[in-house]
Amino acid sequence: TDCTNDVNGGPSGIGAANTAGKALFWDFVGAPTSHSVKVLAFEGEFAFTEGHAQELKTLALSQQVGKRLRLFFSYNNAGIDDALIGEEHAVIRSKYTDYNIANQFTSYGWNVFVLPDGSDFKQLISVYKAMEDWPEDDRRPMVVIANTVKGFWPTGVRDPTSHQMMIGAKNQLVSYESHPYGFPMNGDYFLLLASTFEDRFGVKFEGIRDGAPKGEKERLKQFKRNIDIALSVLDLNEGRLRKWVSTRLIKTASMMPVSSMGGSEDEVKRVYSNLRLDPKGPNPFKDERLKLANIPTNKLDLTFPSIKGELKFSVSLFSAPGEKKGARRAISEIGKWINYVTGNRLLTIAADLSHSINVEGCNLT
Repeated sequence: TDCTNDVNGGPSGIGAANTAGKALFWDFVGAPTSHSVKVLAFEGEFAFTEGHAQELKTLALSQQVGKRLRLFFSYNNAGIDDALIGEEHAVIRSKYTDYNIANQFTSYGWNVFVLPDGSDFKQLISVYKAMEDWPEDDRRPMVVIANTVKGFWPTGVRDPTSHQMMIGAKNQLVSYESHPYGFPMNGDYFLLLASTFEDRFGVKFEGIRDGAPKGEKERLKQFKRNIDIALSVLDLNEGRLRKWVSTRLIKTASMMPVSSMGGSEDEVKRVYSNLRLDPKGPNPFKDERLKLANIPTNKLDLTFPSIKGELKFSVSLFSAPGEKKGARRAISEIGKWINYVTGNRLLTIAADLSHSINVEGCNLT
């Protein structure tokens, strides 16, 4: 799993747009199958109303990152201020039934899985296994559309008459109304939730029933005390819960591969040895052949081991005096020479103009 340079874009979700690039990077440096290196992303529906989300959908498919990229999409139809789909002030009115999150990803060509209940562990384990077992040659990126509930609380009970989720005698707040942004400090609903934790674990939080703390200093002191109280449940009953958690973690870890790269120790070494990365090695872009004085003046016929087999091509970095050629002709020749010397490490990006401006010719693939 790719745990490097993790990104978080905040409420606008711009961090999600980096996932396609991260998946492309691991393909580019030669990481083997996605069983070894995966890029996992977690996001929600409101973050995917921005333009970057559409760029992600297109880029991930066009670059054929496949099952290496796996997006878990928590779909609770709730933002901070309102619903995405609904009535009154919702972003999209319910009558526009063709606005469908799963269909949007499908229309972009992604491999889409839909979970009726994203809080059900059996469904989660099942879909994760399905993604892991999916054929490697299917180069569609993967997304799980998991229906979830914002404001979920473990002690909530559905009233058989009203079908409303209840916590004690009060309605459970769900959707955007559950966002604490609008709650008063130590307000009634917060006390209701806190009391269920107190009843379950036999602890008592300090000061929360005395109204809002007087000043920032008192607020931080109360916060620290109550965090300690919440964590103290790990030490109750001679630390049985703490011991259970630690034992479960150790047991789970013992069943995992020896590395996040997956497989045996020999497999891990094989993965790293095949990567086109060597931080301790020489910088290929400082190769003597790239210095101005060493640039070849004659046409060269070369071969290169591309992903499709041995690639035969020629490079002409100079033209005869008086020969007329467009400036773009130089782009592919210079790019090909750099990629030949550096082992195809020069990336070019030009959207749909890649071929017409000769950028495409730089790539030895």
